[in-house]
Amino acid sequence: MGAAALLATVADRVGARHVASVADVGCGVGTLGLAAAARWGCPAHMFDRDALALAVSVANANANSLAVHLHGALGSRSVVATAAIGPSSGYDLVLCNLPAKAGAPVRGAIIHDCASMLAPGGVLALVVVAPLHGETEATLAAMRGELWQRREPGHAIFHHRADVGDDRSRDRDAAEQREPFAAYVRADGTRTLAGASVPVRSMFGLPDFDTSSYLTQLLASLLAARPAAEWANWRRMWLWNPGQGELASWLVDRRRQQAPNTAPQVSLASRDALQIHATETNLRARGDLLKVTVHAPSPSSAAHELASAVEHAEKADLAVVPLEQDVARTEGERLLVTLAGSLAPGGHLVIGGKAGLVGPLLQRRATAGLSLVKQMRRKGQAAAVCVARA
Repeated sequence: MGAAALLATVADRVGARHVASVADVGCGVGTLGLAAAARWGCPAHMFDRDALALAVSVANANANSLAVHLHGALGSRSVVATAAIGPSSGYDLVLCNLPAKAGAPVRGAIIHDCASMLAPGGVLALVVVAPLHGETEATLAAMRGELWQRREPGHAIFHHRADVGDDRSRDRDAAEQREPFAAYVRADGTRTLAGASVPVRSMFGLPDFDTSSYLTQLLASLLAARPAAEWANWRRMWLWNPGQGELASWLVDRRRQQAPNTAPQVSLASRDALQIHATETNLRARGDLLKVTVHAPSPSSAAHELASAVEHAEKADLAVVPLEQDVARTEGERLLVTLAGSLAPGGHLVIGGKAGLVGPLLQRRATAGLSLVKQMRRKGQAAAVCVARA
């Protein structure tokens, strides 16, 4: 409803203007950007931190014979850097369905990023849920330019127009100099996993921002029960969907307790750029001896993204995979096969998720070349340790 209401105001207030460049920030499936591309006949630049969102956007664009440019973006530096691929003078129209759950600092940063992307005379059109009306109004009112707003049932819509003579290239330059992820930092604290305390810097916009999930706790319990000899052999680790990074940090700390003379090599992969950044931040705090390799998301499905990363990486001794709550079973099956292929002979796969998903996946373990070692369940979640056959 919010997107439809926003597009109606854009058609009414911007429709007669010449629009040669469009950006959709936090594009999701591409609703806003593709509608604008269809109306004005220009390519849409789609920005999102989630590679799957970008993949869906391009599929929707292809289905409607529309041209798009995809930008994996997170934080002001990422947005500004990738925006340089678009028009050098900025965008005539920037669209945004502001994420309500992102946290106030992040929402403010997104608004400032979007405003900095405008060409002279360009329009930023955004929609927010009704409770965020006052916060959004205050942020936009403090900016130079014209402000128009409308309140709808459940939503508020804002149009911010840059003055015709307002060159915002300096704003873009200033945004590029800022620490790109500062707005996402929520708090520094500690988590307890399998009886051990782990320092964690949490981020807005990710689950488990103040406590570890049942699934994370279950995976830690399962791993903690493994014998010391296995821990000593886990030199190369793959972490998929690493979340806030508390499980990765706990893994590294425990591995050092079991084998203090060798630092593990950790590879991170996820469709979500924020998960990668949060986990890398927490792992870098563990010490300089730790080798961390990042596989940034690209516009593809999760299985294809992981397969591409695995193809160019060393075989892992351990792969840990918390499955997304909304992952489809067919996608889970492709992930299982890909992850099995990432393991060295005798390497271990630790996988967890909803019990209704993990159970059927484990039934296919033999075809993936895996043997089941142990399985645990807790509060609707299931996790298992499998070993790759030699």
